[in-house]
Amino acid sequence: MIPAAVVVGAGLLRRHRRGPAAAGGELQALNARLSRNSAESAHLVNITLPTVVERLRDGADTEEALATVPPPSDPQLRRVLRAFADKVGLGERRAGAATADHEAVVTRLGRIADDLDLLSTVTLPAALGGLREGRGADTVLADLKRPSDPRLRVLTEAVVRDFAISERRGGGGHGAPSIEATATCALGPAVDRPSVQTGVSWPTWCRSGAARRLRFR
Repeated sequence: MIPAAVVVGAGLLRRHRRGPAAAGGELQALNARLSRNSAESAHLVNITLPTVVERLRDGADTEEALATVPPPSDPQLRRVLRAFADKVGLGERRAGAATADHEAVVTRLGRIADDLDLLSTVTLPAALGGLREGRGADTVLADLKRPSDPRLRVLTEAVVRDFAISERRGGGGHGAPSIEATATCALGPAVDRPSVQTGVSWPTWCRSGAARRLRFR
């Protein structure tokens, strides 16, 4: 009995002595893991995420941007990196689309402004001059420099034909229409002269006696 008790006691003593050593080893391993995660988190915030943002802003897609940085070893940090790249990539794509739409609108408005300037300073004066010389509407239209916008081209033809009718009715005298008044009413909201000068809307002004007197002054 005594030898058996000695053996059991010795085993218990060895396990008791190993307990603090094992606990110390586990604590060291935990501290090492925490240090590694802390270092990876710092690298993620200070290096990886800014690099990904830069790549995305340069036009790379999400996969291309992620391929340029080393992934964290911690699975949770990898998920954070992926979610961040997806969100920023989506935002950059939306921003790029909005910028392209804005530039397209600005370009279109610039063309319309150029067309309106051409219409008021070149096309309509040339048309009225030709009609007052006795040329027909079709002949005048064939020689006109017209706007590029299809709607303004249609408007140009309508205004010129209206001028031609007015010229025939007025015999080229006082019944001839005023370019300024007729173009103002034809262009409508694109020309804001009535509202600026009289404070009334352009449809109301165009139907008024003042407009009719100005047309056939």
